[in-house]
Amino acid sequence: MSQQYPIEANAEVTPPPPTDQLKEIDVNESLVLGASYYLLSDKWWTAFQRFSRMADSMDDKNYHPGPVDNSYLFESSSLVFRSSLVDRLHYVLVTEEQWNKLVSW
Repeated sequence: MSQQYPIEANAEVTPPPPTDQLKEIDVNESLVLGASYYLLSDKWWTAFQRFSRMADSMDDKNYHPGPVDNSYLFESSSLVFRSSLVDRLHYVLVTEEQWNKLVSW
């Protein structure tokens, strides 16, 4: 079960520490029929995992991969997915709840 971080009304959302962020996103969960899933670029996901695992030992927190970036999944300058995308090689699937967390952090 993931830990909940209460949000006060009109308060800025403070994300959990990076190591806790990684614990809250389990890309190995079983898929549920009828549930919604989001594609997450494996390139960005790998950078996020690296940052989350090393953040406590780094003096400089500037290694965060930045906002979720799925541009790698699309043909250049279009909204068309690249051909031959492979699950776990080019992307991972996350739940809507996990996606919303990643975007908000």
